[in-house]
Amino acid sequence: MGKRHLLLVLALLIVGTRSVHADSYLALGGHMYGTTPDLHPSPGFQAALDSLSGYPLDAYIAGGDCTFSGAAAEWDTLQSLVSAHWSFDFVPVLGNHDATDLGQWYQRWGDDTYRTDYDSTRVLILWSGQYPNGNMDQEHLDFIVSELAQAATDPSVTDVLVVQHHLAWVKNHPRYEIVRQMGNGWYDEFSGRGYDVNAFFDEIWPSMASLAQAKPVTFYCGDAGYSALRPGIFYDVLDGVTLLASGYDAHGDEDSDAVILYRAVGGQVQLQLFSPWGWPLGQVQDYDLAYWEARLAGPADPAPAVPPAPAY
Repeated sequence: MGKRHLLLVLALLIVGTRSVHADSYLALGGHMYGTTPDLHPSPGFQAALDSLSGYPLDAYIAGGDCTFSGAAAEWDTLQSLVSAHWSFDFVPVLGNHDATDLGQWYQRWGDDTYRTDYDSTRVLILWSGQYPNGNMDQEHLDFIVSELAQAATDPSVTDVLVVQHHLAWVKNHPRYEIVRQMGNGWYDEFSGRGYDVNAFFDEIWPSMASLAQAKPVTFYCGDAGYSALRPGIFYDVLDGVTLLASGYDAHGDEDSDAVILYRAVGGQVQLQLFSPWGWPLGQVQDYDLAYWEARLAGPADPAPAVPPAPAY
């Protein structure tokens, strides 16, 4: 963890091109299967490769499951596709599918948990899948708590974006009981990935909520978009922290595949929902708890016409 962090800091010191309190422009894309075992991108990610090409982004942050099995050929294909289409950074987050071959991950990306800055936006990348229940070991837990505390007092940081794969907030909080109910029948969109993550509201949330009293804090999780429930988009604000989730369907779905554009201007965060297909999805704020309560009060969505993606 420390080596990549040190390299990133040294690179910033050497280049010295980022000014304090400048704007950042990032794309957040969730579960995507950027390449599959047959070495083709998922339809939604292919649409994103095309539609985001030429955007003035600083980076695309891929929220996990960047590949189907983490194999070398899949990573080679994905990196070639990204290099051919995009001039901005590609920042992968480790998902459970990528972790099938951890050797490939560490060889290519160095660390699974680290921080990087895009101008005055502090980005914290986490791995939530070290254990079957999603818990972090003590080193990783200490890292996130320490980094959140450091960002609170760092005058060069105006806003903080935390990204991991599995949705952490759906366990052990009555506010998200409606989200857990989505695990019934075909409603397996958000609750299916609600791992324990170190009793999230006991060990990690206090640091996030405390920081949010001083600076905007956004927590994005990318394991959404894969079930029959459409669209795979979630938004809420709790204790000042903005919670987001989105992703791609493995088969491609114009109604659901979504990227969230994150723009920090003078420390103020602006969010925009972006459809790779050019589909009118509305605003990310439209997909709040009230939206999902209304959805669950209505008739269940039908089973998909095509077989669902393999269990994640």
